[in-house]
Amino acid sequence: MGSKILFTVFFCFVSFAVIAQDNDSLYVVSKDSKCYISYRVKLGETLFMLAKRFHCPPALIADANGFTYRNTIKDSTSILIPLGDYNYLKAKPENLRLSQIRRLFYKVKTDENNLSKLSYITGVSRENLQQWNRLYDNMIQVGDIFLVGWVVYDETQVPDYKEPPKQIIFEDKTKAKNTDIKKPVVAATPKQAPQEEKLKSKIVVVDEDRKNGNKNKTADKANVKELIIPILDTSKFKTSETEQLYMKQTHNETKITTEKGPAVFFDMAGGHGGNVFYGFHNSVPRGTIIKVYNPGTGKAIYVKILGPLPETKQYYNSIMGINSDAKEALGVKETRVWGELSFAAN
Repeated sequence: MGSKILFTVFFCFVSFAVIAQDNDSLYVVSKDSKCYISYRVKLGETLFMLAKRFHCPPALIADANGFTYRNTIKDSTSILIPLGDYNYLKAKPENLRLSQIRRLFYKVKTDENNLSKLSYITGVSRENLQQWNRLYDNMIQVGDIFLVGWVVYDETQVPDYKEPPKQIIFEDKTKAKNTDIKKPVVAATPKQAPQEEKLKSKIVVVDEDRKNGNKNKTADKANVKELIIPILDTSKFKTSETEQLYMKQTHNETKITTEKGPAVFFDMAGGHGGNVFYGFHNSVPRGTIIKVYNPGTGKAIYVKILGPLPETKQYYNSIMGINSDAKEALGVKETRVWGELSFAAN
């Protein structure tokens, strides 16, 4: 009987180790009594993109890694994503879809030989750790991998970058006869080129007039017709002016006031004008930018306040009014939405 129990425990350890050792698995690390996700940055990812994906204020990510939100993060760099009440789920979520969360794992280190220590490090109850990992006692071993919760996750926040196809560039035959046939030359793809050349745009031709054999050189624009290699379009990674103003007002979300409650949508004559949304709120000055987060869909918008709520039945029992063009951005179809608000502290 005892050997059967030991085999079952060992089987559970192995099962979870296999699950966790996926390349996309997220691992939790502890530093200065706080928990973080250890994350390796991929090509095209930015600080604000990662902040939106992991529902973490960008200022906290910047502070945890010793840089400002204005810094560019290089790909393949290992950074820390802070975990807190804003994104760390320490109980099994019931009302979120699998696409809105990601599992978090922890690899046991030296001197962490029981569940009580793991519970203290992560803040997850020992009962939950036992249930999630199918454990029968309090003992754990160095190297074991355990499920320690979930992080709120926005899977839409990914770089929109596709590897460009091979480019065919023709020889420069400006001095050759018209009857000559152009010979195609295949340019190197980004995989063959060094990393720093991936995002550059360069025109290359073969100059037959050079005495030292056929060597590549940068072409004169007058002799070449639009043979430019595609570059990465980073325009989609830029933050909106409204979001930038919100970050300025809240000092990079270090001085914010939060509020939760129902918001009602209203029709606005003439539309909202681009990506700017407008609204009403009773306790903030005109011009304040409020970040509205919908926990049901995991989407957020930035709303510019026009003034206090009108005293009509439409806004009864609501903390905010938002123009109806924001419905799609928040992922709702109803006339009201439960929102989590963030704005500059007075």
